[in-house]
Amino acid sequence: MLAGIVSNDKNLTWNRVFDIAEEAGHIDGIPLPVLQAIREFSLEDHDLVSASQICGCLRAAYLKRHIDYFEKPGKWLPLMMGTFTHWLLEQPPTNGTYQGLTELALQRTTSEGVVVTGHADHVDLEHSTLSDYKTTRWLKPANLPYGTHRAQVNVYRWLLEKNEIGPAYDTEHLQIVYIDLTGPARNGDHDGVVIKNIRKWDEQRIKNFVTDNANILYHADTDMPPKIERENQWMCRFCPKGVLDACNEYERVDF
Repeated sequence: MLAGIVSNDKNLTWNRVFDIAEEAGHIDGIPLPVLQAIREFSLEDHDLVSASQICGCLRAAYLKRHIDYFEKPGKWLPLMMGTFTHWLLEQPPTNGTYQGLTELALQRTTSEGVVVTGHADHVDLEHSTLSDYKTTRWLKPANLPYGTHRAQVNVYRWLLEKNEIGPAYDTEHLQIVYIDLTGPARNGDHDGVVIKNIRKWDEQRIKNFVTDNANILYHADTDMPPKIERENQWMCRFCPKGVLDACNEYERVDF
């Protein structure tokens, strides 16, 4: 779990963070209320096996739950802005014409007995469309979809199809709605929002993907998840230093 922040290349525990911030009013220009919000945000309950975890680096997901790590506070600000933007999008319009379901809790148990959870950002029942919202900076339409987003929205569809804790629907269309927090592109490439249609994976592909990755993460207490595949090691650039150090140390130890 996030045990504190990194300031001037030093790890500061939360107690030390608040002692300094209460006296100075800030740390590295970030005011005390924001630091408090980062800590609360990092302590939110995270599912043991979630859609976002099984679509990313399984080892990082495991380590973030089992070691204390530190990170520069600025790294958390985009995540918090993304959460706030999601909240805004979930509010029904005042004219009463709202259609569909938002922030729908999802849960489904794999054939191996592992419970996988997630949330559907928006389900348009009229058009049988599942939408996932993604906030980003400096959006580049030519590079969409980013990273593991294609897999993630397909996992949401799989969860929604036989949702165990709410309405279940078999949606025909998948899309990712990218929102650029910096606004429209100066070169005219986009107006701040880009919708990317995503192809549905066939049933066997999505079943194998979810089952295999959920099993690895579920049994990680007794067997460390493997290092991310070489073609996906770009994810390492976004990993907190403490988590990355723990990963590399594991690789150096001869078991």
